[in-house]
Amino acid sequence: QSVREVHSIGEANSGVLKGVLEARRYALEAQAPQFQKSEFSAADRDLHSIGEKMENGKYETDASELTKLEKNYSVVDIAARKRLELGTARQMIESAHKAGAKKKTPGLYEAALAKMASAEQAIEMSPQNAAGYETAKGEAISSAKKLSEVFAIAKSNGTSEDAALTIWNQAQQLQSSRAALADSEATASAGKEQMNDAIMARNARIDSQSESITALKSENNQYANEEELKLKIDEIKKT
Repeated sequence: QSVREVHSIGEANSGVLKGVLEARRYALEAQAPQFQKSEFSAADRDLHSIGEKMENGKYETDASELTKLEKNYSVVDIAARKRLELGTARQMIESAHKAGAKKKTPGLYEAALAKMASAEQAIEMSPQNAAGYETAKGEAISSAKKLSEVFAIAKSNGTSEDAALTIWNQAQQLQSSRAALADSEATASAGKEQMNDAIMARNARIDSQSESITALKSENNQYANEEELKLKIDEIKKT
């Protein structure tokens, strides 16, 4: 049946199917039709069957059946959400495993698997609350990435896990130093621009003050000349 048919049946019987519809919506948010296609389709078929019976007036509410269907959607939701959130990390671990990471870098390989298991458990505990599993998810991705990068170093250089890890750590420190230097230069540049702006503003104020002083001097000179002229006129009148 089409997704539209399932949706319309659910909406028409939303009172009875409230829990089921909510679980289905969560599964859709986790992209279950993409990641858990067959399982999601199976749950939709069950929903469609119940909906048809409801429409024909032949369905007697069965709490256990509805609870089971809601649970099926929830299981699909969690499985899909794991693939959605941790798919990249899982792929890196599997690729490293196929290339021999379990033997070449066993410590990092086991650590990556442990972080992945913790992240999956966190998703299981609060699948609809991203804040509840975001930290574990980030740690799993970081661990998988570290495994992939260190394993690549060990494999290409023919070194041990410890030696490859040392090289990786040095590269990380160098990268951090470069990033810190770039931030420092950006801060210094911003500070220099602010200083230049302040200097320009000060010069503008000085220029404005100079113009005012010049105008005042000109006015004073004009006043002095006028007074001198009056004195001369008075002298002439007296003669």
